Amino acid sequence: MSSATNITCEIERLEKVRGHLRERSDSEIIDALANVLEAFRDANSTCRKQLEAKLPAASGFAPATVAAGLELGFEPWTGSALERLVADELTLGSSKVAQGYPVTSVLLAGSIPMPSVLSLLLPLVLRSAVLCKPASRDPVTASLVVDTLREIDPLLADCIGVVPFDKQDPAVNRAFYTPACVVATGSDETIAQVDRYLSPEQRRVYYRHRLSIALIDLDHSGAATIDDHARDLAIDIALWDQLGCLSPVSFYLVGGAEGDREKFAESLGEALAGAQERWPRGAIPSETAAWIARERTEAEMRSALGDSTRVIASTGTEWTVVLEGDTQLRSAPLNRFIRLIPMVQREMIPEMLETLAPYLAGVALAGFEQNREALIQQLFAAGASRVCAPGRAQAPPLDWRRDNQPLLLGMAMLGNRETR
Repeated sequence: MSSATNITCEIERLEKVRGHLRERSDSEIIDALANVLEAFRDANSTCRKQLEAKLPAASGFAPATVAAGLELGFEPWTGSALERLVADELTLGSSKVAQGYPVTSVLLAGSIPMPSVLSLLLPLVLRSAVLCKPASRDPVTASLVVDTLREIDPLLADCIGVVPFDKQDPAVNRAFYTPACVVATGSDETIAQVDRYLSPEQRRVYYRHRLSIALIDLDHSGAATIDDHARDLAIDIALWDQLGCLSPVSFYLVGGAEGDREKFAESLGEALAGAQERWPRGAIPSETAAWIARERTEAEMRSALGDSTRVIASTGTEWTVVLEGDTQLRSAPLNRFIRLIPMVQREMIPEMLETLAPYLAGVALAGFEQNREALIQQLFAAGASRVCAPGRAQAPPLDWRRDNQPLLLGMAMLGNRETR
């Protein structure tokens, strides 16, 4: 573990080597970072193979699930996508309008590698060196990014410092959060802890835990379409074991009769059973297994008392579908536990969105061909940062504005003035 003194020395080192960034052209830096992304996209590259080999033991995900998640997640993250992002956010005509701070501290979280890769590379675009604390459930990705970049551009790799440490140590935290720009990902509690270490003058970019949902149009879905929707949405649940902010925690069944809802629940159960065979769910703590069991039992008790709740589940805790009889919000154990919430008509959507708006990240839309664009705009207005087709929740584009924030400008100074 790094001590406060070691972190201070690392910051001083990064401030010195940052001179390499000032000497490099924009195209040299962006080309090198684009090559890193292309390396992670390549299933046969060294970094990709090492990530597939090492992440399961560190994160608890099954190897097949990791391989499928990486394949889908890195698919749209091309070098040209990075070039477009830079052009869209940082240039006005042919003039670059933003630059970064000398050093950016980056606190990583979670166990899904793609956001970590991007969080390490983007400050370099702004010519800011990076001080990084790896996520506890993913101690693998940060070092692989540095190793991959070192093969492509050793001088750029020197501008990233990876410093694992005990986040309960106040002295180490104070040292880590010294730089003028801090990027942190985590729960509201984690963000509050980080914020206590920062002064008003420091630039802060926070990514909080969010939730995602799916809307399924049963009014215009036949039996075959329901099966298709269920199969695609099972991918969104199964990959990364429903632990990412773009993993749906509930599906809202809009319209349709009771038989349509039951048909969808049965189809989704079959699809999750098939997903379990292809991409087994990873190991879970005993308390999580107990939580899943309690939620199943509670739903079964409601059914026994006469409401229309129905539970379709694996013998073990691998996957669970609860078809609810009402629209009440209930807890979500995740780990492939999904609630299906009936909505009698489309007009109920605004009320649901008002409740979820402070926490909403992504929405998968199944159907809704009529007035689709109006619905999409309604979702964005409610705070959603991503709307996608079923089966694509785990493949956001490189320029996805997580938490509706610009990816680069949030960490940048505009001329000599900090962006807001």
